[in-house]
Amino acid sequence: QIQLVNFWPNMELEEYINLEQRVSGRMVLLDISATGEENIIEQQSGKTAGEVRYNIAQILIKLPEGASEAQIAERRARAEGVFARVRGGEDFAALARNVSEDDSRAAGGELGLREADRIPDAFLEVVRPLKSGELAPSILRTGAGFHVLKLVERSESSAFAGPSETTTTS
Repeated sequence: QIQLVNFWPNMELEEYINLEQRVSGRMVLLDISATGEENIIEQQSGKTAGEVRYNIAQILIKLPEGASEAQIAERRARAEGVFARVRGGEDFAALARNVSEDDSRAAGGELGLREADRIPDAFLEVVRPLKSGELAPSILRTGAGFHVLKLVERSESSAFAGPSETTTTS
């Protein structure tokens, strides 16, 4: 059974969450189109399916704005050299600390565990198929420069797990 509940402009989000809990056992659709608020149904459905979080490490070789072809070629060659060193067995974190040109260098390139919606799409496309600990198969070029990416950790919350229960793929 589905019940439609209108989203009145003067009702707070917490009141809707409480309302949803009071009608447990029934699917509740919240009609919020009149207010322009975020789609609560999408928020809740994403949580029940399990949230995937990623800890990605990067080594960034920056491209200056308006870089010439020569600068692009030089930066690409540097990134390819770093990529070859990592593939050859050098420690990713040590190389990131010494070579990377971004703020994550102090943390060995690690960006920290983040939900997928807080990660650039270009990064997600590269790391989704990877297993934890794997290096991306190629260098990624973005407007910022050339990225050597590594998936440090993937963590997925189970649909039935509490907030502290996660399944980590290593």
